[in-house]
Amino acid sequence: MNDYSYALKYNDKRSKLNDGKLWFVVDSYGKIYYSNETGQKEINLSEGDNIFSLSCEPSFEVVFQNLIINKIQNFNFDVLLEHENNFSSYTAEIEATPIAGLDIYVVIFSSPFENSELENRINNLHFALEYGNVPILITDTKGKITYATKSFERLLELEIDAIYNNSLASVLSLNLGSQEIIELQTAILLGKSWNSSISLKNKENESSTFDLRLKPVIINGLEKRSFIFTAHDVSYYVQKNRMIKKLSEKQRNIINNISDLVLILKLVDDKIEFEDANDKYFQVFGINSSVRKEKKVSECIEEKLIDKMWTSINILKKNNLKSVEFDYESPEERHYASRITLMPGEKINEELLIISLKDITERILQEDQIKAAYKKEMQMNRLKTTFLQNMSHELRTPATAVIGYSEIIKECIETKDFEAVGEITAALENVVQRMINLFSKILEISELESNESEFENVKMNCNKILLSVYSQKKNESDKKGLDFNLTLGNFYDLIEVDWNKLEKALFYLVDNAIKFTDVGKVEFASRKTKNTVQIEISDTGCGMNQKTIDWLLEPFVQENPDGHTREYEGAGLGLTIAYRYIKLMNGKFFITSEKNIGTNILIEFPITTN
Repeated sequence: MNDYSYALKYNDKRSKLNDGKLWFVVDSYGKIYYSNETGQKEINLSEGDNIFSLSCEPSFEVVFQNLIINKIQNFNFDVLLEHENNFSSYTAEIEATPIAGLDIYVVIFSSPFENSELENRINNLHFALEYGNVPILITDTKGKITYATKSFERLLELEIDAIYNNSLASVLSLNLGSQEIIELQTAILLGKSWNSSISLKNKENESSTFDLRLKPVIINGLEKRSFIFTAHDVSYYVQKNRMIKKLSEKQRNIINNISDLVLILKLVDDKIEFEDANDKYFQVFGINSSVRKEKKVSECIEEKLIDKMWTSINILKKNNLKSVEFDYESPEERHYASRITLMPGEKINEELLIISLKDITERILQEDQIKAAYKKEMQMNRLKTTFLQNMSHELRTPATAVIGYSEIIKECIETKDFEAVGEITAALENVVQRMINLFSKILEISELESNESEFENVKMNCNKILLSVYSQKKNESDKKGLDFNLTLGNFYDLIEVDWNKLEKALFYLVDNAIKFTDVGKVEFASRKTKNTVQIEISDTGCGMNQKTIDWLLEPFVQENPDGHTREYEGAGLGLTIAYRYIKLMNGKFFITSEKNIGTNILIEFPITTN
């Protein structure tokens, strides 16, 4: 018993058994093994004393004998106790607790005042239930109603006789559907919770919605259960939800009528949560909009846009701004002018983010087109200026020569120096031929610019044209002291081209190679690959800047546009005409060049017939 007494003493300190009641632990002979402080003070009994020594009515010895004989485990009775010539009335509770094969009894004395307090608590609870706003029913294990508040009677408009001691399912049968009744009965049978809702009208025909809940209550941890059934009036919340739904629908109609993409997010404790978006946003980004509220941010917003948003949010907070603009390009290469606005949310730690995305892709394309058109216009103006400068030079120089040669011829005739006249006439022919070539090129580029060039394609072996061009330019290259080499591939494959225009194109390219090469060599070759015939012209001349080649393919353009100071004569048309002829005959044109190293041009045509 020492261990048991120690445990009780320890528990006395932990659980505060000195609660106004007198606690004793005794054996069947009345020996006290434990008494709390209240018991020791009020009736002067402590460990080792005998509870049978108490002067009381009825006698504790008689009570214990009856308990033992009748094997009663728990007994409550009123006792009148005499102590120091004073009489006190108590309610005594005896509970048998077998420990280690011994019958031990816990005896508790409660004063009538405490019982009165308990009765007051019960009465107050009953008052609270009766006059509270929540209708309540209490049922037994089988679902029979054992208690009902008056508010429930008023709710169902039933008398107490129609409710008390009747099954809960039968009482509610007029207000619930058959399936709900079955579910309610099943919950009672299994001892589980149940809930539903009903809509009732009062005498003024006003509708109210009630949330019905059934909850099992387990008594003292035993299998014996009872049920508490409540009916909470949730009409206010239902109406509020309806109002919120109407407002949400109104809000949705508003944002759906906005032409821009609209995204609404919630910022909670520095975390972004998806709130809503207009239909156009879901359509543009191909997102299923059926379950909006359940969407995750990662499902609705592309990662690059999320990064842009966080950057903007940090700017907003750092500078205490209400909104900020940013640019966003989608994975589909659509451009959006975006604005993010920060607004306070419903809760302290909440903020709303309103993001609008305006598709400006078409505007950017138009701006790019305008810029390109402007650039082209500026280029055309520059080309026009260059053209006038070149034409001024190209026409004035031979015209001046013609005038000079004419005066010399006149003097030679006057002096009868006919031999000199012959020499000057040959030089004059070269000058005039130069002018004719210039006019021919201008006519050709004019036809190309207006898409009026006509092509008479034939199937032929290109080596014939290479040999013809080589023969025409060999004498000129020899005069400059250049090593001009022709290498013809050994093949009989045909290409489909306009003979005259291909010859002109190759003539212009070889002419440029010889013109811009002062020392070294010019290579002119043809060869066959698996499916194509290739023609190559390379030189060791002055070369060009690789970055300006696209520009040099435009008409009237040379690297040194100043007609008065440039080193080489010409209108800058040959390369342009050759390039365009090759492209219009379904050929490929590749050009690589390096300053002071030389230029390489590779032309490629598909083979048409073997």
